[in-house]
Amino acid sequence: MLSTTGYSLNLTLTDYHDPAANHILDTEVVGDVLIVSAMVQGIEFYDISNPENLNHLTNFNLSNGGGWGGGTKSNCVRAMGNYAYFTSSNGLYVVNIANPSNPQSQGSVSGTSNLILENLDLEENTLAVCAHSNGVLLYDISNPANPTYTSTISTDNAWAAAISDHYIYIGDDHEILIADIGNI
Repeated sequence: MLSTTGYSLNLTLTDYHDPAANHILDTEVVGDVLIVSAMVQGIEFYDISNPENLNHLTNFNLSNGGGWGGGTKSNCVRAMGNYAYFTSSNGLYVVNIANPSNPQSQGSVSGTSNLILENLDLEENTLAVCAHSNGVLLYDISNPANPTYTSTISTDNAWAAAISDHYIYIGDDHEILIADIGNI
């Protein structure tokens, strides 16, 4: 049982896994798959169809499509359907996760390799990627394997974004910005 400041939270640990990846930065659940994005040693995929039991599927690396190594460090992840989008140390990556035991990198998105990318979010056919002083980059993902750049929202230093009902909420250093992106 976990507790905080002496008060029980009535939580029970049901399972755990010691993954090869460490410095975990983000997680995403799509269907029965848990994706764990980590700064060191890659990305982990788990089957969570039984939520009390982590079933490790594979360890994956963006730079070479599998295994460990390479210089690409994954930051954040968002997924929808058969595709996951990762911000990394050298660009925005698209990964086909139709078979989560054998994810397939579709490569990096053109024009993103020299940007500092952090958080991202998606809704319907829009993907928003925080690029610090370069703003929030918006992409059309109607073709999920090939995001198309559509627009940039100017910011001082965008760190986080959340999309809900065609509005985007941006954590811009010391401010919260709100933009209507229903017709970009």
